[in-house]
Amino acid sequence: AQTSLMPALRLAALYPRLRVLSEPTAGPSAARNLGAGKARSGLLAFLDAGDAWLPGTLGSWYTLFNGPARLAVLYGRVACCDTALLPTGRLSACPPVALSPTVLLGGNPLGCASSLAVRKDAFTAVGGFDEALDQAAEQEWLFRAHRAAVGRIQGVNALVALHRARQADPARRLVERDQAWQAMMERASKEALPETVIRQAKALHLKALAAEALSHPETCGAAVSLLRRAVAADLMLVWRQPMTLAVLCAAMVVRVLPGRRLCASLARLVSR
Repeated sequence: AQTSLMPALRLAALYPRLRVLSEPTAGPSAARNLGAGKARSGLLAFLDAGDAWLPGTLGSWYTLFNGPARLAVLYGRVACCDTALLPTGRLSACPPVALSPTVLLGGNPLGCASSLAVRKDAFTAVGGFDEALDQAAEQEWLFRAHRAAVGRIQGVNALVALHRARQADPARRLVERDQAWQAMMERASKEALPETVIRQAKALHLKALAAEALSHPETCGAAVSLLRRAVAADLMLVWRQPMTLAVLCAAMVVRVLPGRRLCASLARLVSR
């Protein structure tokens, strides 16, 4: 769009190392793939429209990639923000100790594409982002990277980016996130995953939606039904993730005593 092209061109005039690419609008995945294909560096990082890296993020990534671990993929945590890029108090989950198909498909360790950095050779080996996907494209890409065993994938328990909400309506965001996950799973299921993995991933996804629903008085009423669906998909969820009980209790509380401050506090608690 012209609103973003002209400022980018002005910045490129001041900083010769910046290259501006302009293509007809085709979605975020197509834009990321275009940039990755044109990049001259051996390292790639992605910053979606509306998001922001924290100061020092790129420098810390560069240091880690050049360290002895020989990383292929690196990611950190993101702070969820409103449409004005003001933090809501919710953070993406701590990186898991070990990645698995269940965690990758159900938990979305990345949070958003702006938390991701990757060696260009690894990106090429995995293939680009699925341009038919939108919100869950980075999650599906990381799943493919893990399946392809392109090298060491490491999550860092450090805040690296601010992630802006795509729209102000919390209820609509929940619906869009669920639809994006289902579209992503349609592609992932082509990998002939065990039914157990699919059910456990669905339970984790619904539990995460319930935690997000709790953060807004407008959607807190949906948290109980989301948790019921999660437990129905995987009865052992409560055993493997005891925090599920905390989410359920919080959902019951806000059903009786809804309030914006209470919702935000409980959402921060159950998202840890």
